[in-house]
Amino acid sequence: MSKTPPPLMYMPTEKLYTVQELCTTLGLTARTITDLLRANKIKGFKVFGKWVITHSDLVAYVTAQKSNK
Repeated sequence: MSKTPPPLMYMPTEKLYTVQELCTTLGLTARTITDLLRANKIKGFKVFGKWVITHSDLVAYVTAQKSNK
């Protein structure tokens, strides 16, 4: 008899980015992105100790930066 796995608590439906992917996308260093995440200027969450950012949170950050200029 096979045991079925428990349901997932969260199943992302949008693209997720790592800090390294944001480095390439935004042209910032990993340290700067991590500092922005810690300061909650970019929203994100940790998965197994690594920061993850949703596409909508990335768009919100970029939009906020454009409106501040």
